[in-house]
Amino acid sequence: MKYFIYTILIVVLLSINMEAARLFFYTPVRVNLLVLPVIFSAVEKRDRSFLFLAFVSGLFLDFYGSAPFGTYLFSFILGASLLNWAAQAFWVHTLSFKPLALFTASALVLIEVLAMVLSAILPRAHFMLFASSFSQEFWRFILSLMFGFLVAAPVYFLWRFTERLIIKLETK
Repeated sequence: MKYFIYTILIVVLLSINMEAARLFFYTPVRVNLLVLPVIFSAVEKRDRSFLFLAFVSGLFLDFYGSAPFGTYLFSFILGASLLNWAAQAFWVHTLSFKPLALFTASALVLIEVLAMVLSAILPRAHFMLFASSFSQEFWRFILSLMFGFLVAAPVYFLWRFTERLIIKLETK
């Protein structure tokens, strides 16, 4: 049941993500909503459900994106695994707002860098990464990162709601 609810969450965020891509097509802002639940799940250190979220989110973005197949899948799994390892190794208590914001920013940058590296390695011509802003100027990357933080709060509350729903359904 837990993974079914995660899949529904990913599909809802994917539909919002695709509409946001259409709305912000002519602006320098690029945001990826599917990476945020992966980051939140990897930081929580409870179980390995972040791998399921990373796999399904990356797979959906690979199907709907124009990057070479596997770019998002591998970058999400590798980035989430590194983030989970760092959260387990450096923080023994539950994360407060400041470390969560630090982990979110570092993971957003790390996953975009991994997607850029993988898209350069994997063979495919004439594509543009959905969430990548590194090919543009630096201020556009900063603007996209700030917009990612702006949408991280509603996605975090949606993530918390999903987690409470899963706990409620598992206890019944």
